[in-house]
Amino acid sequence: MKAETQEWLIKGNIDVQASNALLETKQPILYDIIAYHYQQAVEKYLKALLVEQGVEPPKEHRIDILISLNQGYVSDVETLHEFDSITDYAVKTRYPGIAGEITETDIKFCQKAVSATAEIVNRHLEQTVENVHIKDRDDEDLHR
Repeated sequence: MKAETQEWLIKGNIDVQASNALLETKQPILYDIIAYHYQQAVEKYLKALLVEQGVEPPKEHRIDILISLNQGYVSDVETLHEFDSITDYAVKTRYPGIAGEITETDIKFCQKAVSATAEIVNRHLEQTVENVHIKDRDDEDLHR
């Protein structure tokens, strides 16, 4: 696997970890940022697939476009189109007055999207998304 592909997967994993940590607080007021980070994970996983194929990922948040760009390389990626609407959480959740209330149902939808995308990534990159770890840094670097 290319180093840049791993970097995209790591960033996606961080988004999932952030969402999961926030979800553990059991505060519905945080659902908007939780949904945002789940959307970001799906986006980054799809961009990782593109990078692995030698394609420069576009500065694009629309999941339907990223799925379409992957279709020439990843045979079963089109099954993810059922999650196209996760794109809404990339912008609408970040600004006041755009999105309605994000519900537990929305969060479950986002979790399904992340799981389905990770499953495809795992199959095509022959590496489990969860097994891509952040490189160790010595403590001195963490405090700079």
